[in-house]
Amino acid sequence: MENERNLMTTTEAARYIGVKPSYLNHGLTKESGTSSGTVMGHRQERAQKLMEAVKEFVNIGQLCRVSVALMKISSDFKAVEEARKHL
Repeated sequence: MENERNLMTTTEAARYIGVKPSYLNHGLTKESGTSSGTVMGHRQERAQKLMEAVKEFVNIGQLCRVSVALMKISSDFKAVEEARKHL
């Protein structure tokens, strides 16, 4: 069984890295697609850009924690569905 104390909620992950989840939706339009897969893919591409931008300023341990937090918020089903509603 996983250690539940080590699992971050989506909200905790967003607070940890100081990124508003809405940043991940920036540039997403109805024309680019409205499927869950398209929205999640867009959010994950934005998360990847953030990881690349910070890699020079953090050590490997910090980068791993940031990566986990970004993946958590970029793939959150509720956030993806919310983004789809606002297209």
